[in-house]
Amino acid sequence: MATYVDKAYWTQARNELRRQVGTMRYDINNLVELKGSGEADAKTFYKNVEKLDFAIRQKDSAAAKAALAVVQEQGKALISSLA
Repeated sequence: MATYVDKAYWTQARNELRRQVGTMRYDINNLVELKGSGEADAKTFYKNVEKLDFAIRQKDSAAAKAALAVVQEQGKALISSLA
């Protein structure tokens, strides 16, 4: 993802984001259900992914880079809390 955003390959970035999030959303929702917690964190993560997707659709490099950093950080924290 970061490579596509850095190089402004917007179509590839959008496709990669949607591919990864589709798979990850299923896994995160299952982990939240099994653990019984983390639902609010997952929703916040998804909202930030949507912000990243919007920045990519708008071809806004600065916003996309900032949103990608937030999504990566939140994703790592979310997965760690659910593991």
